[in-house]
Amino acid sequence: CPYFICAFCPHDLFVNTKSDLGPCQYQHVDELKDEYNKQPRKVKRRVEKKLLSYLYELVSDVDRRIRRGKERIALNAPSTQPNPILEQQIEHKKKSIELRCDQIDAEINKLKEHIEGLCDEGKIDDAESMLKQVEQLEADKEKLQSLDVQQQVGAKDAARRDKDRFEICEICGVFQAVDDAEDRIARHFEGKQHKGFDVIRDKIKELETMHRDELSDMQQREQCERDRRGGGGGGGHGDTK
Repeated sequence: CPYFICAFCPHDLFVNTKSDLGPCQYQHVDELKDEYNKQPRKVKRRVEKKLLSYLYELVSDVDRRIRRGKERIALNAPSTQPNPILEQQIEHKKKSIELRCDQIDAEINKLKEHIEGLCDEGKIDDAESMLKQVEQLEADKEKLQSLDVQQQVGAKDAARRDKDRFEICEICGVFQAVDDAEDRIARHFEGKQHKGFDVIRDKIKELETMHRDELSDMQQREQCERDRRGGGGGGGHGDTK
Protein backbone atom coordinates (compact mmCIF):
# COMPACT_ATOMS: atom_id res chain seq x y z
CA CYS A 1 0.00 0.00 0.00
CA PRO A 2 1.70 3.24 -1.11
CA TYR A 3 -0.30 5.26 1.42
CA PHE A 4 0.72 2.97 4.28
CA ILE A 5 4.48 3.06 3.57
CA CYS A 6 4.39 6.82 2.97
CA ALA A 7 2.45 7.87 6.08
CA PHE A 8 -0.84 6.08 6.86
CA CYS A 9 -3.62 4.34 5.02
CA PRO A 10 -6.94 6.27 5.16
CA HIS A 11 -8.80 2.94 5.19
CA ASP A 12 -7.47 2.34 8.73
CA LEU A 13 -8.86 5.63 10.08
CA PHE A 14 -12.63 5.12 9.80
CA VAL A 15 -13.27 1.47 10.62
CA ASN A 16 -16.87 0.95 11.85
CA THR A 17 -17.87 4.61 11.35
CA LYS A 18 -20.21 6.29 8.86
CA SER A 19 -17.11 7.18 6.82
CA ASP A 20 -15.80 3.60 6.71
CA LEU A 21 -13.85 3.19 3.44
CA GLY A 22 -13.89 -0.58 3.57
CA PRO A 23 -10.79 -2.81 3.43
CA CYS A 24 -7.74 -1.52 1.59
CA GLN A 25 -7.06 -3.28 -1.72
CA TYR A 26 -3.31 -3.22 -1.04
CA GLN A 27 -1.18 -5.09 1.49
CA HIS A 28 0.21 -3.33 4.54
CA VAL A 29 3.77 -4.53 5.06
CA ASP A 30 5.78 -2.84 7.81
CA GLU A 31 9.11 -4.02 6.39
CA LEU A 32 8.48 -2.07 3.18
CA LYS A 33 8.46 1.18 5.17
CA ASP A 34 12.18 0.74 5.81
CA GLU A 35 12.80 0.21 2.10
CA TYR A 36 10.70 3.26 1.28
CA ASN A 37 12.65 5.45 3.73
CA LYS A 38 15.87 4.58 1.85
CA GLN A 39 14.49 5.87 -1.45
CA PRO A 40 15.57 9.24 -2.92
CA ARG A 41 13.30 12.26 -2.56
CA LYS A 42 12.24 11.97 -6.21
CA VAL A 43 10.66 8.59 -5.52
CA LYS A 44 9.18 9.65 -2.19
CA ARG A 45 7.68 12.79 -3.69
CA ARG A 46 5.92 10.72 -6.35
CA VAL A 47 4.35 8.48 -3.67
CA GLU A 48 3.46 11.52 -1.54
CA LYS A 49 1.64 13.10 -4.49
CA LYS A 50 -0.37 9.92 -4.92
CA LEU A 51 -1.33 10.06 -1.24
CA LEU A 52 -2.18 13.77 -1.54
CA SER A 53 -4.47 13.08 -4.48
CA TYR A 54 -6.42 10.51 -2.45
CA LEU A 55 -6.59 12.77 0.61
CA TYR A 56 -7.88 15.66 -1.54
CA GLU A 57 -10.65 13.39 -2.79
CA LEU A 58 -11.70 12.40 0.74
CA VAL A 59 -11.63 15.98 2.06
CA SER A 60 -13.51 17.24 -0.99
CA ASP A 61 -16.41 14.88 -0.19
CA VAL A 62 -16.51 16.08 3.43
CA ASP A 63 -16.29 19.77 2.45
CA ARG A 64 -19.20 19.25 0.08
CA ARG A 65 -21.19 17.71 2.93
CA ILE A 66 -20.25 20.65 5.18
CA ARG A 67 -21.46 23.18 2.59
CA ARG A 68 -24.79 21.36 2.20
CA GLY A 69 -25.12 21.16 5.99
CA LYS A 70 -24.56 24.89 6.38
CA GLU A 71 -27.22 25.56 3.75
CA ARG A 72 -29.69 23.40 5.68
CA ILE A 73 -28.84 25.20 8.93
CA ALA A 74 -29.32 28.58 7.24
CA LEU A 75 -32.75 27.53 5.94
CA ASN A 76 -33.82 26.52 9.46
CA ALA A 77 -32.40 29.63 11.14
CA PRO A 78 -34.91 31.63 13.24
CA SER A 79 -36.63 34.41 11.33
CA THR A 80 -36.09 38.05 12.27
CA GLN A 81 -39.72 38.79 11.34
CA PRO A 82 -42.31 39.26 14.14
CA ASN A 83 -43.58 35.96 15.46
CA PRO A 84 -47.40 36.07 15.73
CA ILE A 85 -47.48 32.97 17.94
CA LEU A 86 -44.96 34.50 20.34
CA GLU A 87 -46.89 37.80 20.42
CA GLN A 88 -50.07 35.86 21.16
CA GLN A 89 -48.35 34.07 24.06
CA ILE A 90 -47.14 37.41 25.47
CA GLU A 91 -50.64 38.92 25.25
CA HIS A 92 -52.17 35.84 26.92
CA LYS A 93 -49.60 36.04 29.75
CA LYS A 94 -50.37 39.73 30.33
CA LYS A 95 -54.10 39.02 30.55
CA SER A 96 -53.47 36.17 33.00
CA ILE A 97 -51.46 38.53 35.21
CA GLU A 98 -54.19 41.20 35.09
CA LEU A 99 -56.81 38.61 36.01
CA ARG A 100 -54.72 37.35 38.93
CA CYS A 101 -54.13 40.93 40.17
CA ASP A 102 -57.90 41.55 40.11
CA GLN A 103 -58.44 38.35 42.11
CA ILE A 104 -55.82 39.47 44.65
CA ASP A 105 -57.53 42.87 45.00
CA ALA A 106 -60.83 41.12 45.71
CA GLU A 107 -59.19 38.88 48.33
CA ILE A 108 -57.49 41.90 49.96
CA ASN A 109 -60.77 43.85 50.16
CA LYS A 110 -62.56 40.87 51.72
CA LEU A 111 -59.76 40.42 54.27
CA LYS A 112 -59.82 44.12 55.17
CA GLU A 113 -63.56 43.88 55.87
CA HIS A 114 -62.87 40.93 58.18
CA ILE A 115 -60.07 42.87 59.88
CA GLU A 116 -62.41 45.80 60.59
CA GLY A 117 -64.95 43.42 62.06
CA LEU A 118 -62.32 41.74 64.23
CA CYS A 119 -61.08 45.11 65.48
CA ASP A 120 -64.64 46.12 66.38
CA GLU A 121 -64.96 42.87 68.33
CA GLY A 122 -61.62 43.52 70.07
CA LYS A 123 -59.92 40.47 68.51
CA ILE A 124 -56.64 42.28 67.90
CA ASP A 125 -54.44 39.16 67.59
CA ASP A 126 -56.70 37.67 64.92
CA ALA A 127 -56.79 41.01 63.12
CA GLU A 128 -52.97 41.23 63.10
CA SER A 129 -52.69 37.68 61.77
CA MET A 130 -55.08 38.49 58.94
CA LEU A 131 -53.19 41.74 58.24
CA LYS A 132 -50.08 39.65 57.52
CA GLN A 133 -52.08 37.78 54.87
CA VAL A 134 -53.01 41.15 53.31
CA GLU A 135 -49.36 42.20 53.26
CA GLN A 136 -48.36 38.90 51.60
CA LEU A 137 -51.04 39.31 48.94
CA GLU A 138 -49.93 42.89 48.25
CA ALA A 139 -46.34 41.64 47.85
CA ASP A 140 -47.52 38.93 45.44
CA LYS A 141 -49.40 41.52 43.40
CA GLU A 142 -46.38 43.82 43.23
CA LYS A 143 -44.18 40.92 42.08
CA LEU A 144 -46.64 40.03 39.31
CA GLN A 145 -46.87 43.62 38.12
CA SER A 146 -43.07 43.93 37.95
CA LEU A 147 -42.67 40.88 35.70
CA ASP A 148 -41.10 41.51 32.27
CA VAL A 149 -43.54 39.33 30.35
CA GLN A 150 -41.91 39.84 26.98
CA GLN A 151 -38.48 38.84 28.29
CA GLN A 152 -39.85 35.84 30.18
CA VAL A 153 -41.80 34.39 27.26
CA GLY A 154 -39.02 35.26 24.82
CA ALA A 155 -36.43 33.46 26.95
CA LYS A 156 -38.50 30.28 26.96
CA ASP A 157 -38.93 30.50 23.19
CA ALA A 158 -35.18 31.06 22.72
CA ALA A 159 -34.41 28.03 24.89
CA ARG A 160 -36.79 25.93 22.81
CA ARG A 161 -35.20 27.15 19.57
CA ASP A 162 -31.67 26.48 20.88
CA LYS A 163 -32.73 22.91 21.58
CA ASP A 164 -33.66 22.56 17.89
CA ARG A 165 -30.57 24.37 16.55
CA PHE A 166 -27.59 22.55 15.11
CA GLU A 167 -24.09 23.39 13.98
CA ILE A 168 -21.79 21.41 11.73
CA CYS A 169 -18.22 20.39 12.52
CA GLU A 170 -15.76 22.12 10.16
CA ILE A 171 -13.40 19.13 10.36
CA CYS A 172 -15.54 16.05 9.78
CA GLY A 173 -18.99 17.39 8.78
CA VAL A 174 -20.93 15.86 11.69
CA PHE A 175 -24.04 17.71 12.96
CA GLN A 176 -24.13 18.67 16.64
CA ALA A 177 -26.84 20.29 18.77
CA VAL A 178 -25.88 23.84 19.81
CA ASP A 179 -26.64 23.10 23.46
CA ASP A 180 -25.20 19.57 23.43
CA ALA A 181 -23.85 18.19 26.71
CA GLU A 182 -20.12 18.56 27.35
CA ASP A 183 -19.55 14.79 27.50
CA ARG A 184 -21.19 14.32 24.08
CA ILE A 185 -19.03 17.11 22.62
CA ALA A 186 -15.92 15.48 24.11
CA ARG A 187 -16.90 12.10 22.65
CA HIS A 188 -17.28 13.74 19.25
CA PHE A 189 -13.75 15.20 19.33
CA GLU A 190 -12.34 11.87 20.50
CA GLY A 191 -14.30 9.86 17.91
CA LYS A 192 -12.66 8.05 14.97
CA GLN A 193 -14.42 10.13 12.34
CA HIS A 194 -13.35 13.52 13.72
CA LYS A 195 -9.80 12.43 14.58
CA GLY A 196 -9.43 10.70 11.21
CA PHE A 197 -10.30 13.79 9.17
CA ASP A 198 -8.20 15.93 11.49
CA VAL A 199 -5.19 13.69 10.72
CA ILE A 200 -5.94 13.89 6.99
CA ARG A 201 -6.18 17.69 6.96
CA ASP A 202 -2.95 18.00 8.95
CA LYS A 203 -1.13 15.65 6.55
CA ILE A 204 -2.37 17.66 3.55
CA LYS A 205 -0.96 20.87 5.06
CA GLU A 206 2.31 19.14 5.93
CA LEU A 207 2.87 17.70 2.44
CA GLU A 208 1.78 20.89 0.67
CA THR A 209 4.23 22.94 2.74
CA MET A 210 7.08 20.46 2.18
CA HIS A 211 6.51 20.26 -1.59
CA ARG A 212 6.19 24.03 -1.87
CA ASP A 213 9.47 24.55 0.01
CA GLU A 214 11.22 21.93 -2.12
CA LEU A 215 9.97 23.55 -5.30
CA SER A 216 11.17 26.95 -4.10
CA ASP A 217 14.62 25.55 -3.26
CA MET A 218 14.86 23.85 -6.64
CA GLN A 219 13.91 27.06 -8.47
CA GLN A 220 16.52 29.01 -6.50
CA ARG A 221 19.22 26.45 -7.36
CA GLU A 222 18.27 26.58 -11.04
CA GLN A 223 18.37 30.37 -10.99
CA CYS A 224 21.79 30.33 -9.32
CA GLU A 225 23.02 27.87 -11.96
CA ARG A 226 21.73 30.09 -14.78
CA ASP A 227 23.37 33.13 -13.19
CA ARG A 228 26.64 31.25 -12.83
CA ARG A 229 26.63 30.17 -16.45
CA GLY A 230 25.63 33.62 -17.69
CA GLY A 231 28.40 35.35 -15.77
CA GLY A 232 31.16 32.91 -16.71
CA GLY A 233 31.95 34.28 -20.24
CA GLY A 234 35.46 35.49 -21.21
CA GLY A 235 36.65 39.15 -21.40
CA GLY A 236 36.99 41.36 -24.54
CA HIS A 237 39.73 41.14 -27.24
CA GLY A 238 42.91 43.15 -26.73
CA ASP A 239 44.08 45.83 -29.28
CA THR A 240 46.55 44.73 -31.99
CA LYS A 241 49.35 46.88 -33.27
